[in-house]
Amino acid sequence: MRGYSALVCLALAAHAAAAPAVLRTTPHEDGRPVTSAGEIREDRSGLLDLPAVLESTAGWKAGDPAGLVFGFSKSVYWVRWRLVNDAAAPSDLVVDLGNPRQDYVDWYLLRDGGTRIEVIRSGDRRPYRERPLATRNFALPVALRPGEEVALYVRLASYDGLYEAMPVRLYSRAAFLAEADRENLVLSLYHGGLLALALYNLLLFAATRQRSFALYVGYMLCLLLWNFTFRGYGFQYLWPDAMAFNNNILTVGAAWAFGIFGFFTIEYLNLRESVPRWVLRLNQVFAWLNMAVVLPAAADFYALGAGIGQVTGIGMAAVSLATGVWLLRRGLRQARFFVLAFALLGVGATAYILQVVGVAPPNLFTTWGLQVGSGVESLILALGLADSMNVMKAKMLQAERRLRESQESRNAELNQRVVERTRELEVVNARLAELSVTDELTGALNRRQYNEVCARALAGRQRVAGLAFCMFDIDFFKLFNDRYGHPAGDAALRAIAAAVRADLKRTGDELFRLGGEEFGVLFSAPTAMLAQEFVERLRAIVLGLAIAHDTNPTGFVTASFGVGWWGREAVASLTPEAMYAEVDRQLYRSKSGGRNRVSLFSS
Repeated sequence: MRGYSALVCLALAAHAAAAPAVLRTTPHEDGRPVTSAGEIREDRSGLLDLPAVLESTAGWKAGDPAGLVFGFSKSVYWVRWRLVNDAAAPSDLVVDLGNPRQDYVDWYLLRDGGTRIEVIRSGDRRPYRERPLATRNFALPVALRPGEEVALYVRLASYDGLYEAMPVRLYSRAAFLAEADRENLVLSLYHGGLLALALYNLLLFAATRQRSFALYVGYMLCLLLWNFTFRGYGFQYLWPDAMAFNNNILTVGAAWAFGIFGFFTIEYLNLRESVPRWVLRLNQVFAWLNMAVVLPAAADFYALGAGIGQVTGIGMAAVSLATGVWLLRRGLRQARFFVLAFALLGVGATAYILQVVGVAPPNLFTTWGLQVGSGVESLILALGLADSMNVMKAKMLQAERRLRESQESRNAELNQRVVERTRELEVVNARLAELSVTDELTGALNRRQYNEVCARALAGRQRVAGLAFCMFDIDFFKLFNDRYGHPAGDAALRAIAAAVRADLKRTGDELFRLGGEEFGVLFSAPTAMLAQEFVERLRAIVLGLAIAHDTNPTGFVTASFGVGWWGREAVASLTPEAMYAEVDRQLYRSKSGGRNRVSLFSS
């Protein structure tokens, strides 16, 4: 350091005439701008150190009174001042860059003609603990003895090319702390107001489940996160060692605030129903583009993300505002709140962005306009949401009144309909009762009814001379369905059931559909021979229908029959299950014996 100081002394002695104008200070500095009293030098290579800067007098230019505004640049910038304390008392001063967002800030304070050098390195790409003052902005304390003159050099470098505007001011320490307290109070009220609005609308969302309230809460929280970080509080209090996160959360917070606001616009203004589809799609595209800015931020490309975010944010603002104005002209009530709120936010956001890119100078409006605009915008939108709730409530009350009136007028009509429906239900119930015991396709009794009818017939066995039961199965019916189709199969089943039922002329004779293509007939017969003759007639009836079946050897639909006959003595010990089992065996004999035949069992 001693050799470094000697080199600095030689450089200062050789070029003292080229030093900037003296900035005469007092112990009572109240925050006057000092960039115009300094000089700025651009180092395009980024390789110059302090001795190299002191050796060359070329390239220095007077500072802009508005502040240090470099916008997007890959260069390194040097700024210098000569501070002289003309007072008879010591001066305890603070040089405040006026901004908490600068990647690298290196302070060089040259005292005693350069023989004593104080070097302080800070920046938001370095841990917070390295700052010379524990404040959210970058500030350097400078203590001057009476009559002392010092040279202050500041090296400003960017991680990836983005420089924030820095309205450098000079304070006494007391004035600096007082100003910091005032700003902290204002920003605390601002942040607290945003948080209160977010929590209030979160409760409204919990009560109403309307998406517009949820999106508004998301927008408020992103705006709060961004502003809390933007003003340096996040780095100071929450993540003092997370430098990359501190930079990139700014981009994410701002971009997502715009993106979620875009989705809020869609819900709040009901764009799915109130605008042409292309307008809705345009709003959705810009909303998603803003949400996608998280990708360069996640890769730690802060300047790229910030640049893209500024473009997509301005685009989102323009599209949303234009949509709101269009709906306002069409008389949409909520568009009045929306346009007023977003116009105020847009003015503040545009002023800030223009300051960042170096188009507008830093001043009270460009520095604080975004906070003022967003705060007023948040309040107006909250009022708009409340108004929407009131309108919705009024519509609900009106709808309830109309419903009550229509309900009263319909009571008589409903009573009449009840009578009519009761009659209809009686008819339907009768039909259901019929369907519950019959097969819907053929009209025959179903399998469940077989057991009940058989049980009744056997209960009256003293009144019958002989009881017969036959089962028949359509031959090769699967092949029939495969060849002619299921509709033709259904038609064949209906025709066969109708023909068989037409031949059942005695009281108590019943036809059952036992399942698929299998049927049963319960009938009385004095002898087994008469029972067999009757079943043979049924077989002939099926064949006589002449239903074409080219996969059947006969060329027509046929059926195989199994029949059982029980005399009065055998009926006494007979059960429906035993009847069914015996006749099923006879049916199997018919099918295995060549089909289209009758097999008889006689007791």
